[in-house]
Amino acid sequence: MTTRIILSLILLLLTICPQSVTANESLITGGNFESDAVWSLKRGASISAEEGNRFLRLRQLEPGKTVMVYRRIDLPTDVQALKLSFKVRYENIKPGKQLWFDGRIMMNFKDKENKTLKPAPPAPAFKGNSKGWISRETSFLVPPNSIHLEMMFTLFQVQTGQIDFDDIELVPVDPGPVIRAKEEQSRRKAEEVARRATSVKPQVPVVPPEKLPFMLKVLGNRLIDESGKNIWLQGVAIPSMGWGPGEKVLESVEHAMKEWNVNCIRLAVREHFWAGTGPYQNDGGASYRQQIDDVINLVASYGGYTVIDLHRFRAPQEKDVQFWVGGSHEI
Repeated sequence: MTTRIILSLILLLLTICPQSVTANESLITGGNFESDAVWSLKRGASISAEEGNRFLRLRQLEPGKTVMVYRRIDLPTDVQALKLSFKVRYENIKPGKQLWFDGRIMMNFKDKENKTLKPAPPAPAFKGNSKGWISRETSFLVPPNSIHLEMMFTLFQVQTGQIDFDDIELVPVDPGPVIRAKEEQSRRKAEEVARRATSVKPQVPVVPPEKLPFMLKVLGNRLIDESGKNIWLQGVAIPSMGWGPGEKVLESVEHAMKEWNVNCIRLAVREHFWAGTGPYQNDGGASYRQQIDDVINLVASYGGYTVIDLHRFRAPQEKDVQFWVGGSHEI
């Protein structure tokens, strides 16, 4: 009797406890597309075949729309790192309105409350033509408390294009090599950022102290110079550094100061571009900060003043304080 009870308890525990996955066993079922039962296909997606081989095909049917196949993968409780491998073939993928509107595999980790966990895995991305099938793989760490991995095989709002996927596998791996590879990648990236930063050079000479315009002071509702004379600032706003690296900023400043005879430039900036964490920045923000210096020196060479505008909405946040503290020492 006692033996039967113990065996029953063991069977019950095996039933309700999550199972570890056998090494090299893929967590993705149907990754070779021999059966389409596990793949939910919508407009633009199909299971295609060539010479008896089946694969997933995404085709852009309407420019600017998203074509996507979604899978949610249950994760074992003990997994710390994963390796995604697949074959891919693509042709004529033209990005949409943004450079990253391309073909890609987007992924998100989810916890038991369906909240997204960070960091997300890197998204393999594709544009142009592959000239046939190619094999790709990427490994990444799994954040604690992850129970699902969302996978979205996507043509994300591209203009044109077609992409095929086959032999998709997602396998638990030892986190040690993944951690070491990530550390090495970070080291190399830091070296490259430093190299690019040192190549940034001023475009405008620094104005000598004796040629700088008078220091201004606030007196009530007036601006005055050192002699007490009222100063009236009239100028223009240069906005493009508020959303990116800037568009013909120095040319615009030169024209405003020289042709329009303004004496003030309001320069919109953003804290993440200043820090070098904005999209497509690869020099740690060095060129962005140097351009701000160049604007200040160019305006000052005409006897004018620059207003630095941290172009944000609503109440200041802690990161805004950090910008002003850091920026005040460098500008």
